Amino acid sequence: MAGPVVQSPTSSRARRASADDTARLAAEVGLPFVAAGAIARRRRVMGLLERTQADARIVATVARLRERYGDAPLTFALPGRTLAVVLSPSDVDAVLRTGAGSYTAATVEKRAALGPFQPHGVLVSRTPLRERRRAVNERALDTDRDLHRLATPMLHTIEEEANGLLRRARAEGGLRECCGTRAVSR
Repeated sequence: MAGPVVQSPTSSRARRASADDTARLAAEVGLPFVAAGAIARRRRVMGLLERTQADARIVATVARLRERYGDAPLTFALPGRTLAVVLSPSDVDAVLRTGAGSYTAATVEKRAALGPFQPHGVLVSRTPLRERRRAVNERALDTDRDLHRLATPMLHTIEEEANGLLRRARAEGGLRECCGTRAVSR
C-alpha cells in the first residue's frame, strides 16, 4: 500500500548543497562506501574504516548538513545526476512508505554490478516489473510470517546432518580426519 506522497527533490522545499558541501559529502560519505565495496565488501578496507570511525564521521557530516540547510531534502549536483539526501525522520518515513514508482533501487551502478549475475533480479528491475518480481520473492520467502514455512523441516535436517558429522568426527579423532577439512579438531 502506498503511503504519503513525498515531495520531489526539485520541489520548493528542497535545497541545493553548495559545491564545497557536495565535495565533502562525496569524500566523507561516498568514498568510504565505494572503497569498502558496494556489493562485495573488502575486509581490509572495512577494518580501516572501522578503526578510523568512518561511520561517526558520516553521521557528523549529515548532522552538519542538517544544521546548515534545515531538515528538508538536500540535493547534490553530481556529474551525470542529482542526488537527494533526506535529512528528517518524517521524510525518511515518507520515502519508505511511498510507492515503488516514485524511487528506484535499480541505480545505474547497481544494474551494472548485479546485472551480469542476476539479470532478472528484483534489485536490478524497474517498475512495474520490479513490483511483480518483489511479490514473487516475498511469497517465496514467507515475509508475512515470523518463521518460514520450511524452517522446521530444514532445522530437523540440519540437526541430523550435524549430529552425524559430530559422531563421525568423534569416532575418527576430529573434523580434519573425518572430513578432510582444515578445521582444527578439539
